[in-house]
Amino acid sequence: MSELTNFIGERLRSARQERGWSLDKMAEISQVSKAMLGQIERGESNPTVLTLWKIATGFQIPFSAFLPNQTAEDKDLTLASGQEVIEAKSIQPFDPVLGYEILLIALRPGGYHASCAHEEGVIEDVMPISDSVVIEANGVSHTVAPMASLRFNASREHSYANPSADVVHFYNVVHYPSRRK
Repeated sequence: MSELTNFIGERLRSARQERGWSLDKMAEISQVSKAMLGQIERGESNPTVLTLWKIATGFQIPFSAFLPNQTAEDKDLTLASGQEVIEAKSIQPFDPVLGYEILLIALRPGGYHASCAHEEGVIEDVMPISDSVVIEANGVSHTVAPMASLRFNASREHSYANPSADVVHFYNVVHYPSRRK
């Protein structure tokens, strides 16, 4: 598997062992199957963005904790699989003092991604770069144009949709108020 798949597996195993959790306990907390968690830990499976969000939320750690610090040359370290409509790349890893991370998201043409609820208090700011993105949050649909932004409560289920024929890129700033030091 890829360098990124192995990195994610090592991070998952380390986070689980630090807490003294079994795969069964992690499966119960994250709502990801024990078999899938084992495959991810062994580097045998590349998790989807949604699966990784469920795991990060279960551990109550930032999403970017599962992505290596990246440079401009690390284009191959984008979290995605052939079947996914969404890709995520860490632009600014989690900052424990300020309690946020910045992700660069690419959503394929016509793509729709439903995101699980994150831990209580998590807020997202979405800022499209290349085209509009439709965000459904708190039961309301918002079309966010390039160079505009939308802030919403991400501790509830929400979704991202790309109605255009082109890939839409947007920054996603994820704020974790409960994790600030």
